[in-house]
Amino acid sequence: MVSVCGRHCSSYSTSKSRFWRSIGWDRSPRDRMIQPFGPRNTSICSKPIGVERTNTLNVAVPGVTSIGCCAAAGGPVRSRVARVQYAEARIAQIISPRAPRAVHRLPMPVPPSYHAARRASALVDLSARGRIAVGGDDRASYLQGLLTNDIEALSSGHGCYAAYLTPQGRMLADLQILDLGDELLLDVHPSVTAMLVERLRDFVFTEDVTLEDRTTRWTAFGVHGPESARVVSEVVRPGAGDGSAAISADELGGYPEYRHRVGQFEGVPVVTARSDETGEIGFILYADAGVSAALEDALAKAGAAKLDAATFDLLRVEAGRPAFPADMDQQTIPLEAGIEDRAISMSKGCYVGQEVIIRILHRGQGRVGRRLVGISFEPHDAPPAVGATLTTRDDEKAVGAITSSVRSPALDRPIALGYVKRRLAEPGTELVATDAERQLSGVVTRRPFLPLPTAV
Repeated sequence: MVSVCGRHCSSYSTSKSRFWRSIGWDRSPRDRMIQPFGPRNTSICSKPIGVERTNTLNVAVPGVTSIGCCAAAGGPVRSRVARVQYAEARIAQIISPRAPRAVHRLPMPVPPSYHAARRASALVDLSARGRIAVGGDDRASYLQGLLTNDIEALSSGHGCYAAYLTPQGRMLADLQILDLGDELLLDVHPSVTAMLVERLRDFVFTEDVTLEDRTTRWTAFGVHGPESARVVSEVVRPGAGDGSAAISADELGGYPEYRHRVGQFEGVPVVTARSDETGEIGFILYADAGVSAALEDALAKAGAAKLDAATFDLLRVEAGRPAFPADMDQQTIPLEAGIEDRAISMSKGCYVGQEVIIRILHRGQGRVGRRLVGISFEPHDAPPAVGATLTTRDDEKAVGAITSSVRSPALDRPIALGYVKRRLAEPGTELVATDAERQLSGVVTRRPFLPLPTAV
């Protein structure tokens, strides 16, 4: 509750207030949307049995005794006060009669690194990811005929996101591609590194192309959070004698995704590339494996908290970004995952799998049989298991499956990514996730789940 003075009364959890302040938000996402009255305008205790109590907020509306439209939270409260139910932004409260309710839910401990990633900066070790260097005079034109994005359009210091498809338009891999000037660097999931190196070598005939797996020779770290640009600019300095000038944290933070520059750390070249994977400003640093420990230590001393893989995945899901192979695999058409704006050039020439993509876009108007969506669940539930079957409330026939699932500390509820049939992909669609003996009520939710600065 909020009193006429605009302050939280004792019924509001003090521990939750501290949590929101600790990650740099003045209030929780529950306070960010004020929803209008429903048919019932009694007090908050007048809820049907089985429906979780919803917090309320007193909002001043000069000259109006009742409210029929959204009002701004946190405004001044004067003489006339209306009580307005409010809930999380874009997340409907859905109670399914098919889903059993839990009697008690233990609070989820929030890793300190989660706070750091959302408020300051956090550091994650990405050394396990595959790194492939493609050299030779024909490197760009060679990859142009294999990958979905426009590789020939890249210039030194720029990069892009792309996919490698089968002739049937299914994904074999996704790639982050950086143009380092004299070579192209491919950043890929470790499960496909060996396959990509082998296939790319097999397709070289008379082209001037060289391929080298640098996964063990190079290290990589991700630095994410509002303070990440400052941390990186303090640790990675301009190269001595190369004529490059120091770059400010503001300028570095203004780079578009995959824009990169080469600096130095302890005399060793370091490639610093923008990355938006968590929805916050972020960077990936590539350097010789010999300075891995020293580089990690320097980033930590500059203020980056160490981030484990599970918490990094949580941040990614909150940002609504699919990952390969968790949310995209060899059965996925890029259009199903919604990555076409980032990964596919609509103006380049032929590439493997293009015929299928063009047929869907032009003959089918972009319609595919299924879509990747965000799904929000009840606060009292534990996250559904990956692979849990999705059905509708009215029909137990499977309509999709969960691909990534976490519990969001910011929303205090489980959230997930998953595929559903195209007709069920609209936000607000009610679903049920069947996980072993559990049935969890969910609702399709717009991505990203949180109002993040760089989420795509």
